[in-house]
Amino acid sequence: MRIIRRAGEKAAPGSIYVVGDDHPCPQREYGEWLAEHLHLPAPPEADPTKSGGPRNVIRGRRLRNDKLKRELDITLLYPSYREGERAIDAAEQGVALPLLRMTTATPVMVPIEAASEPVTPAAVPAPVATPVSLTPPMVEPVAATATPPTWPKPVDREDFGTVLGQSPRGIQVVRLSPGTQAITGPAYVLISGTATAVVDGQTVTLREWTAVPAGARVRAESDVVLLALMDLGAS
Repeated sequence: MRIIRRAGEKAAPGSIYVVGDDHPCPQREYGEWLAEHLHLPAPPEADPTKSGGPRNVIRGRRLRNDKLKRELDITLLYPSYREGERAIDAAEQGVALPLLRMTTATPVMVPIEAASEPVTPAAVPAPVATPVSLTPPMVEPVAATATPPTWPKPVDREDFGTVLGQSPRGIQVVRLSPGTQAITGPAYVLISGTATAVVDGQTVTLREWTAVPAGARVRAESDVVLLALMDLGAS
């Protein structure tokens, strides 16, 4: 709906846009990620060459949304399926979703064509007096609007102390997509997924619940979740 409204406000007549996120990917990638995210078995392999119908000719294409974001000056709330699925998780736990900006429609004045023949106005009945009651009406109490629960909160690149409304504790949760690298400096503990790290000049493979010291270069081989142990110094 945000994209449709923005297109109505800014798009030139006849413009065509590809509506998609910032991470176009094959269905296989999304299916495997979602299965792992939901702790379900991976979906079975499918041979795209055996699919029938005209849709087979466009199977596997990746479409870019650069024109959409550039001409409509729009930033996606959920740049990839990962953020969208995690927002669904948070909503199921009671966290409110972001509100979309609403606009008020401008009334359109439609001219009324004159009748071909004069119309005689109908007689207006005399108003009927309505008795007025001096007894105040009964008013039903209005139920208080339910406030969405504060917890649990989705956490990503936030210090645990800050999440709790306290001073920083020096521990952050970091999520990485395949092929991306964590910032160099903190020590890391791999919570889920698979990653590699360069430690003392050697490349090693990290598994779940393995740690590397500060200064190691960590690169994600799949969707991973890390605990970053930040150096708070004397504090």
